[in-house]
Amino acid sequence: MGSADIAFVMMPQLQGSDIIVHSLLDESMVLVGSPDCSMNVLDISYENQKINECLITNEKECSYRRIFEEYLRERGIDPSHTMELWSIEAIKRCVMSGLGISYLPLMTVEDEIQEGRLKIIPCDGDFKQIYSQVAYHKNKWISPALSAFINITLKHARDWACMETTC
Repeated sequence: MGSADIAFVMMPQLQGSDIIVHSLLDESMVLVGSPDCSMNVLDISYENQKINECLITNEKECSYRRIFEEYLRERGIDPSHTMELWSIEAIKRCVMSGLGISYLPLMTVEDEIQEGRLKIIPCDGDFKQIYSQVAYHKNKWISPALSAFINITLKHARDWACMETTC
């Protein structure tokens, strides 16, 4: 307990009375498949059905995996299989090879989408917003170096947000 100075997380808005949280960026999430994937949209037509696609995902504790699995459960959508991998690169390669679909942060698959190696599969419905955040305990002593690091991170995060909205 107390061994970490700060944490960088991607999840819904983190809150707590014992932590200080700075949101860095709203993260866009996408469902992706290979260009040959037969699924072109995940909509009401799939509700209460088993789908042929394997869901390729990361570890169970991942916040966006839990959000997507909740989305599927609420609609009664059951993937044929679930493959769990701990590397986003491995997940992307499996999806590009046509082994299944995955729900990932857009920033991790932008290049592959632009190059036509992955396609976005639109989903009907709303998802909880995911944010990149930096957090630390409110009673944590912040050294001058850590304070400078946090300030630099927050400054650059404002630039990232501007780049996304082309300001």
